[in-house]
Amino acid sequence: IFGFEMIGLLRIPQCLVKVDAAVNEIGGADEFVVSVAHFLPEGGVSAPAAHRQQSADINFIAVAAGLGDIGFQTINQLFYGGQITHGPEDIVLFPYGCIVYQEQVMQICRKLAGYSYARADIVRRAMSKKKTDAMQAERDAFLDGCVSNGIDKDAAAAIFDEMVGFAKYAFNKSHATVYGVTSYRTAYLKAHYPAEYFAALLSSVLDNSKKLKEYIADAHKFGVKVLPPDVNKSDVDFTVSDGNIRFGLLAIKNVGRVFANAVIKKRQKGQFESFDKFVTRMSDGELNKRTLESLIKCGAFDSLGVTRNSLLNCYESIVDAELDSKHSNIAGQFDLFSVGYGDSGVEAPPYEYPDLPEFPLRELLVLEKESSGMYFSGHMVDNYSHHIAALGVDKIADILNDFSDDSILSTPKYKDKATVKIAGIITGKKTKVTKNGSTMAYLTLEDKLGEIEVVVFAKQYSSLYGDLYVDNAVCIQGNISAEEGEDPQILLSSVESLTPNSNYVEERAPEVEKKNILYIRVKDQRDERIPLIYRISALNRGQAQIVIFDDSTRKSLAMKNILIDPSDKVLSKLRDIFGENDVVLR
Repeated sequence: IFGFEMIGLLRIPQCLVKVDAAVNEIGGADEFVVSVAHFLPEGGVSAPAAHRQQSADINFIAVAAGLGDIGFQTINQLFYGGQITHGPEDIVLFPYGCIVYQEQVMQICRKLAGYSYARADIVRRAMSKKKTDAMQAERDAFLDGCVSNGIDKDAAAAIFDEMVGFAKYAFNKSHATVYGVTSYRTAYLKAHYPAEYFAALLSSVLDNSKKLKEYIADAHKFGVKVLPPDVNKSDVDFTVSDGNIRFGLLAIKNVGRVFANAVIKKRQKGQFESFDKFVTRMSDGELNKRTLESLIKCGAFDSLGVTRNSLLNCYESIVDAELDSKHSNIAGQFDLFSVGYGDSGVEAPPYEYPDLPEFPLRELLVLEKESSGMYFSGHMVDNYSHHIAALGVDKIADILNDFSDDSILSTPKYKDKATVKIAGIITGKKTKVTKNGSTMAYLTLEDKLGEIEVVVFAKQYSSLYGDLYVDNAVCIQGNISAEEGEDPQILLSSVESLTPNSNYVEERAPEVEKKNILYIRVKDQRDERIPLIYRISALNRGQAQIVIFDDSTRKSLAMKNILIDPSDKVLSKLRDIFGENDVVLR
């Protein structure tokens, strides 16, 4: 559950208005369970495991961190599957029945095999480096020591084999505890201060556009929007603005930290009133045309009332005129008839910008993506939303999340070789000639919150290439290909070009039956799983009403003021908790 960059953690206090209060609020086990339920995407399927752990405390979290590398599915099996190790109960674990920390191996070596502290530490170091070969070299010495202490050789061998397996995920206890404490705090902050949390998190990955997209997609699930950059509102990093996040200047291409800091410093003396005055005030610093072009393209000057089309047509001449004026003053090239502005106190006449209409939305989006890697005015796929809604596609971000290194879902919805249907814009294409002379292609498909690579083999490409071009909006069906250590790909099997909303509504829009009541069967009104419904619905607000069916009384009860988004992923999470047949949408 530790998925946070350390530099981002350090920035959280800068984003929190009430830091002390927030830290003091982080309380006991029940609060932690609530926090983790919020922390996991859409409530998270691991929440029931935490809920079953009646005495969840910092030790439980540290154990989860210590076992993190073997995955939550394995952890659940170890914790709740009744597995008990061969080691002495006072050494191995509190209630969990498996080796967790390196220090426990040192205890086992000393107590069973008679090792000295120094010899036991050699084993610990081998494990800390995950050197299974070095561990195996200790096998004979360990077995001999155990036999000398009256322990059956077969039992000793079983214990040693378990320790070798432990080397795959070995943590020392202090390491795991620090991760546990950090996880506890960040989970709480994400649950109760999501805007501050995500502002800090995004600021920690300013130069990683892939991570930015991933975290922005996660922020959307918490109802936190990322607002466009603005020279009068943006800070150097991402900051909180009215419960949302303002895009940081440093995340814009060609904007350096020195320039961004200079903008903030100048703004302290008064906001920028116009683009030409911005140029004048910033001309004594690291002002250059590439930086201004990027700021214009991503909309950082939109609040000043001039279209991006107009600014892109005149910004170079404004910069040139300002620099010429500076150079003339430095060289002393002025006379009695010259008019001085700025320091003389004389107000410069307003600059007359060319009166040009704004670019079409599609072009604005292209400019935004080019300059910041993000869309602010909408998304290319918005023009195809009717067709996409009717197709019932999978979200790319959800697929990527299930295969992410940070994912801790014990039962992911998407697995290797699973068939999926995704829709978006083709933003990249590379072709490759195979050994037999045919052509295959690699596409980049992007929807509103993610992008994924699509592989088109030669057989499909030869018949479908007419739909596979950059900027085309398509729905692709295929199978997930997920190799260890690599991002998942989609192996294309079919493709369909999408119809724009203007045409789709008139020609093809089908009547879609709306299902707005979600029925959930529970044992009784004291069912310990009911609080999870509140937590998941809080993260997935929608239009569907929730009705609880009490199996003990055979009566139904509608949950007041609780509406949920009945997406496939939400339904899957609820069915993991309550059972496949106990969650029904009608």
